[in-house]
Amino acid sequence: MAILPADNLDRTTCVHEQPYAGARVSVRCTARDLPLRSDQEGEIGGSAPAFVAYDSFLDAPTLQDTLDDLFTANGATGSENCANDVAGQNTTYLTGTGERIGRLGCFYLDDEPWLIWWERGRNIIGTISGDAGLAGLYRWWRGVTRIGG
Repeated sequence: MAILPADNLDRTTCVHEQPYAGARVSVRCTARDLPLRSDQEGEIGGSAPAFVAYDSFLDAPTLQDTLDDLFTANGATGSENCANDVAGQNTTYLTGTGERIGRLGCFYLDDEPWLIWWERGRNIIGTISGDAGLAGLYRWWRGVTRIGG
């Protein structure tokens, strides 16, 4: 459970799951609601997705290949912004200072919205899904990543 970030989940609910291909471990937990706040791009935080999962990889190349495969297989190939509730990927995402810090993709799978991300410096993929649509997932995600804080 050491791979888990801080306060965006209820650690008492976490269970190990079958990891993505190439990952060494996967943990799935109940996500927590986050305080709703605003910044220059709009709202951040809000209602929690149905779950949050983290997959840990031994190396960055395997992780990047897995992201590429997930995005391509699920139609997240355009450059749409997940905040607009349209499947796509931001091949990189930036902090307010323009620092490149990760990748983000979102898509619908069997009518369920999914958002998957990675942050530089960590060989971990984060995954969320829930009822809020891609825009709602994106708003919650911004509340737990460096881009939103």
